[in-house]
Amino acid sequence: MCQDKLNSEYATLCRELAAALARKRPSPHIGGKAKTWACGMVYTIGFVNFLFDKSQDPHMHADELCAWFGVAASTRGNKAKQIRDMLRITHFAALKNKNWNRGKKSQRMTRHNPESVK
Repeated sequence: MCQDKLNSEYATLCRELAAALARKRPSPHIGGKAKTWACGMVYTIGFVNFLFDKSQDPHMHADELCAWFGVAASTRGNKAKQIRDMLRITHFAALKNKNWNRGKKSQRMTRHNPESVK
């Protein structure tokens, strides 16, 4: 999905996120549908990288993401929140950590975000 609809950076970040979740014990992937986890992971990475902001490239509506995976918006939101809570992912934590940010955007956002220099 990331290669077709987004770009290789998103694909890499989503694979890394899936690996981070798989290292959790017990692994959360055991329960739930694969498409729900995949949608939640892409949404989480998109959330941190402002995928849903029209001024960004690439850009996608959250509803398009749900439609592509065939997942309801409430299900996607719940799974994404579960992922963010498990890995403590927020906009500002991601800026400091840079694990979940795309390359150039991460540097640009860090430079313009006073919260990220602490």
